[in-house]
Amino acid sequence: MKPAKPYPDQDDATLATKIGDAVKAYDAADAVKKEKAIIAGRLLVEAQKRHPSDKAFEKFLLLAGGIQIRRAKDLIAIALGRKGFEQHQIENAAAQQRHRDKIKAEKIEREKAKAASAKPEPKPAPEPALRNAAQITSEEMMRSSASSLRKFEAACRSYLPLLNKSDLGQARTFVTLGLWRVPKQKKQEAA
Repeated sequence: MKPAKPYPDQDDATLATKIGDAVKAYDAADAVKKEKAIIAGRLLVEAQKRHPSDKAFEKFLLLAGGIQIRRAKDLIAIALGRKGFEQHQIENAAAQQRHRDKIKAEKIEREKAKAASAKPEPKPAPEPALRNAAQITSEEMMRSSASSLRKFEAACRSYLPLLNKSDLGQARTFVTLGLWRVPKQKKQEAA
């Protein structure tokens, strides 16, 4: 005799849809994230009972929206009380930080290797405005340039949404043609 299913009227597609919705709700929830994790975990427990092997369970999880098996097992552990939600949050945050650190370290190593293999390029002649500026180091220039770029981006975010299509076209022309480099007298003549 087969054991009675707790949800006899649900087929796999319906269960998969519910799991997908529960996991999406879990992702979207902030205040009730723990409760959503438990709901999703309980549904995943039911799915795992129906598909006991890892291979079958992974195949089912693809149907449920492509949930990774590790994440499903974490949600099951939370639902069954084997793992605390807060502990899961701490472990997940630590894993994400380790991943970010690893990526950052790899990027630094690539840049070091690239710098070591690159031949030193001759320095271009400084622009006239920079010739007049005495004793500016390249590091100071980089900081100043980065700061100026951030200010430019902030100004664009503030003012460009306020322009109509015609004025946006003029702004695009102003930047792409380098009209900002032209002295004021020539700007008035060009306009």
